[in-house]
Amino acid sequence: MFLREYAPMNAAGLFDRVFDVYQKSFWKQLAFSAIIGAVSFAFIFAAMIVMAVAVTLFSVNNSEMNFIFVFFVLLSAVLPLYIIWVAAADAGHIILSKQAFYGGRISFPFKELPGAALRTVTAIIMQFILSLPWFALIVFFIYLLIGGISGSDPMFFYWLIEYISSGWFVFLAFAATLGYLVYSNLFALAVPVAVFERKYFFSAIKKSFLLIKNEFWKVLGIRFLWTVVVYIFSYSAQGLWAAVMGVVSYGNSSSGISVALIMSGTLFQYMVTMFISFLVGPLGGIFTALLYFNQKIKREGLDIEIGIERL
Repeated sequence: MFLREYAPMNAAGLFDRVFDVYQKSFWKQLAFSAIIGAVSFAFIFAAMIVMAVAVTLFSVNNSEMNFIFVFFVLLSAVLPLYIIWVAAADAGHIILSKQAFYGGRISFPFKELPGAALRTVTAIIMQFILSLPWFALIVFFIYLLIGGISGSDPMFFYWLIEYISSGWFVFLAFAATLGYLVYSNLFALAVPVAVFERKYFFSAIKKSFLLIKNEFWKVLGIRFLWTVVVYIFSYSAQGLWAAVMGVVSYGNSSSGISVALIMSGTLFQYMVTMFISFLVGPLGGIFTALLYFNQKIKREGLDIEIGIERL
């Protein structure tokens, strides 16, 4: 029974196990999301207020300060907090997933969260650094595409919109997205490696690659299928509600009733979107954790380690 429970999984088995782990840790996962979200929102909101006041006071004494400078000042203040929030959320969901996967008692990981979040931040920073050449290449191709347009040209925005809506730009965007999905597969497991194996920066990236290098394309296919599954799960309810509102609005000839329905429907759809995002949020961490466990079972005998730990 134990060997079958922790045997290597294919894509279908992995997806089933993700939802099984989610079911076992459902309330803890949602409660953790709410706590981390509330704390992070408070810090980010406070940072934005402080920076807005500082920028306003500075603007009074420096009338030449432009909007771009203000934007980058605010971004430099909020972005680190956002990265910390992402790291803490990912690390927490991954640790909770381990507890459910191992079959142990599920409890909030606040004691080990600071260290895990710190290591996750370093892994995220290294992923960003390694992605810079890719982003630079995309910017270079965009420059080649619209390089003949001058920003001082009165028709600049008109030409920019025309280029963005062109077939070449759409093809470039699709190719860039698909290409980055392949490229990012190199460090797909960097975060759980940082959390569980206490690795920082490039060592987390390196271990991630070692875990998937013999099954690079298989892991890529599983990640792609998972993205499709989550997309369908996330937007099916929203699309259904939009279709219902379209039918209801079409069936009411009164303009006042139609406007009221559209306004209430838009508000409700926003609430549905937020609720679905809240439900789907933990799934990313669970999937990444179980993909990591699956590769560890295949390459390093994690199933034996789990058996010893449970004994």
